[in-house]
Amino acid sequence: MEKHKGYQRLLEEGEKSTKEKLMFKVSAKYKFLERKYWELSRLGIFIALLELFKIADVSFTFYQFLFGSTVTFVGEKTNE
Repeated sequence: MEKHKGYQRLLEEGEKSTKEKLMFKVSAKYKFLERKYWELSRLGIFIALLELFKIADVSFTFYQFLFGSTVTFVGEKTNE
């Protein structure tokens, strides 16, 4: 009977550790997906802002604000 209890205890500990491992994997996957979602949402906001400023015809000023005044784009007028 004692052997059976020990075996049962090992099974329960094994199930517990398996559940913990599974929860860790699910948690890690969720965190990864959450991070990717926020990266994509920031990228979407950035693209929307670019489109907004492109429509408003002040895109060059916006690019200068983002990347500094040293950036020049082909086809844009620069004051030199």
